[in-house]
Amino acid sequence: MIMDSSTISEETKGLIVKALEGLANESWKTHDGEFPTFPEETFLSHTIDTGKARLIKLQTISLPALRQQLLGLIESFDLRTLDKDHKPKYPDVLEITHQLGPTLNLIDTSTESLSPAIGSEAMELLSKVDHDYGIVKRYRCVELRVRFHVLMTHNLRNLFGSYWEFVQKWNFVGPASSDSDHDLDMIRLRDSIIELTDESCQVIDDDIIKWSKRSDFAILQKTWQEQADDFSDTLNFMAQQIDYNVNFKKKPKEGAPRNNPRENIWGGYNGFDAPEDQAETDSEDDGSLPEFNLLNLELIPSIRSTIPLLKLGRIFFTKLLDTPKGKPPFSLSDRLSSYELEELKTTTISFRICIMQILHAIYEADDLAGLNSQRVDIMPLFDQGPPRALDKSLTLLAFFLVPKPSQLDLPLPENPFKEWFCEFRFTFSTALQQLRENLFTSDSERTYSPDEMF
Repeated sequence: MIMDSSTISEETKGLIVKALEGLANESWKTHDGEFPTFPEETFLSHTIDTGKARLIKLQTISLPALRQQLLGLIESFDLRTLDKDHKPKYPDVLEITHQLGPTLNLIDTSTESLSPAIGSEAMELLSKVDHDYGIVKRYRCVELRVRFHVLMTHNLRNLFGSYWEFVQKWNFVGPASSDSDHDLDMIRLRDSIIELTDESCQVIDDDIIKWSKRSDFAILQKTWQEQADDFSDTLNFMAQQIDYNVNFKKKPKEGAPRNNPRENIWGGYNGFDAPEDQAETDSEDDGSLPEFNLLNLELIPSIRSTIPLLKLGRIFFTKLLDTPKGKPPFSLSDRLSSYELEELKTTTISFRICIMQILHAIYEADDLAGLNSQRVDIMPLFDQGPPRALDKSLTLLAFFLVPKPSQLDLPLPENPFKEWFCEFRFTFSTALQQLRENLFTSDSERTYSPDEMF
């Protein structure tokens, strides 16, 4: 049973309700990514220093203040003891609700005016002259603006909407409700408010403050980690998909063990099981399986033949990451412009996309005859896809990567970049050529026994 609320005047109640209604209706009305227009020019150092000072103030004062106000609102409403000895502090609630609006407006204005480089005729147009802008390079300012907009339009919109629903149903004065359904509804809203507050605080801490403090290299590494994870997810899904089809069409004998998708299907295909890729191959099975399609068994060898390419794609991105096994002996030059950083990001992502296009073309074929009939459409994927994307990625990396300062005094190979990537390029080219030969042999040569299909 929800206990009586603390004493509150009608005036205070009205002010609280009005403040929360205003937050619920206005909290997501930012400028929607609209920025003032500035010419593409190099700005003076004091202008850049002003932007950096604004960002530091956001990181250390404004955003932590917003986080504290959100948590303080829960404590002032005493929501965690709503169904126990509930003792809200309405004067504190009123004070915080009136602080939130100015705090949000201050953050909104600050993120919009971090640097003159944030403005352009199009938000996507990235600066080619902001090499020395540091933490207020245009791509960082635009991304920070987008992240705050997401916080406002998604997290805080839902949070203040729940608060608004809560105060509309909340009995500020008089005895507590004796309606059990009403009590349960209030508990549901309480739980929703606490959860949404925790999510909002996490976004403030991780997605905005911590992100804004990352180096350019660390920001790119997050993108590269996502590409490596995508390869892992694809390999695991394909393993389970083939395992499903094999066991569906070829029932095992009574008592025979079911195929382990990460052993019998994938293990050491064509002798390719690089030590640096083994740890990423294994993953825990949570017991839940996605929906699978029934495949033509003729296509299983073709689908399996893409494994080396997928693993090599994962290795490429893993080489750029800090992992428990080690860190690359290089970092990224801190004098890259926003345009150069975005080019490096999109080019490396296109390498994964090109590999996936080959996989999808094979996976979507009806049978071997259908696969061969698509040869004219698929061959350009081999000639113009991954090789070009990889070469462009390696060229950009060769220009932009620099040895880590801590590594300068250590004995390094004559050409560390050659050791890390040129050998990879040769291995990848060989694997791609082998896949092409495996896929497009003549029909007379393309015959498999039932056992070879599995």
